[in-house]
Amino acid sequence: MEQSPSPHSYFDGRSLGSSDDKPSKKRNPISQTGSTPGASHTRKQSSPTVNEFLLCPHCGCRYKGKSSFTTHLRKKHPDMHTEVICYVCNSNVDEAAFERHFHEHRTVEMRQSQSSHRLLKCDFCDFTCTLDVDMIQHTGIDHDGNKVFSMARTQAQFLTKTRNSKRKFSENDSEKTMSGNEAPEVEREEVLEESVVNMDGTLVVENDQRTEILFCLKRGQSAFVERGFTEVMLHHLLISPYERSWLKLLVNLTSKYIRLPIEVSSLAQDQSQLTNFVIENEVPNSLKKFFLPEAWTHLEFIVGSKRSQFYCSVCRSIQNSRMIQCTACARRYHHHCGLAAMIPQATYDCATCCL
Repeated sequence: MEQSPSPHSYFDGRSLGSSDDKPSKKRNPISQTGSTPGASHTRKQSSPTVNEFLLCPHCGCRYKGKSSFTTHLRKKHPDMHTEVICYVCNSNVDEAAFERHFHEHRTVEMRQSQSSHRLLKCDFCDFTCTLDVDMIQHTGIDHDGNKVFSMARTQAQFLTKTRNSKRKFSENDSEKTMSGNEAPEVEREEVLEESVVNMDGTLVVENDQRTEILFCLKRGQSAFVERGFTEVMLHHLLISPYERSWLKLLVNLTSKYIRLPIEVSSLAQDQSQLTNFVIENEVPNSLKKFFLPEAWTHLEFIVGSKRSQFYCSVCRSIQNSRMIQCTACARRYHHHCGLAAMIPQATYDCATCCL
């Protein structure tokens, strides 16, 4: 009983030339007529031998090309032909040819890894680099006396044109100062600071508070200088959206501008004008730099009066901290006090209601 060759031997020509093969169809039959030794030598060079043909293990057909042999397996023997999916390129590959197909992927990967770690060395000096662009620049600039690298210098100038254009914006700032002339970042800051200091009575605040306000203002805004930095838009302040929402809540904004520093007249005069948001959340202390001292004191008073009707059920005090409310009895707790009083896994229910 004859044994059929393994699938991996389909493309192995050495296992196809055995003398026990049965006669079968031949796409390229070999002439069996007798001929002279010279003619036989010529025929071996022009036509493939028996060992070079691919033998089908199911019907015995021989094929010269691998593509035609694969097509034969797919059409004539669909039940016995199996395909696998390559996880590298997601293509359907014959099971017999998968080993060779995967070997090609490994070869390409090895070539790419070797090229990424290569080290280029100059032929005229000890300069080394890893990029072709750097080597072209070096040979075109440092070795300009060699006529061989005259073209290399031209290519280096062309490649560096893009790099220089990208640095142009950082070296020459496009933003303008008060005079309308382009200037570096440091000069614009000096002119901006000097214009604010020379204005008398525009900012009646302390020096450290003026510095903090200037730090929170966007640069290059001529409208700030014209208004003496007393009225600015909220989106011109370099603060977080959470802090910006607090300013909208605490300050009575009659227009899109806000006056800095914030005075008492700009705040809510009664705790009824404040929402319950000030009860359940803490007022950010980072906003203190925008308020006058008496305005910040008044703000603490109206926020405290708003919270006076909601004492903490644990510490029985009023603090500028976040509060939570029991879903069962509607009692309020400070966030740090309520966590200690609550039962684990409870949904904002106090310990008294859960008993």
